[in-house]
Amino acid sequence: MKAFVSACVAMVVIAVAAWAVLHYAVDGSSQTANTADRGSVRLN
Repeated sequence: MKAFVSACVAMVVIAVAAWAVLHYAVDGSSQTANTADRGSVRLN
């Protein structure tokens, strides 16, 4: 039972960490996408 509880806790921790990473990645991707668009416009 302890192993099951610790596995659930680990899954929750991993899920929260993954959500936080995705959340911040999405926030930052709008800025990087804008700079990438500007760069591609310059290249074209």
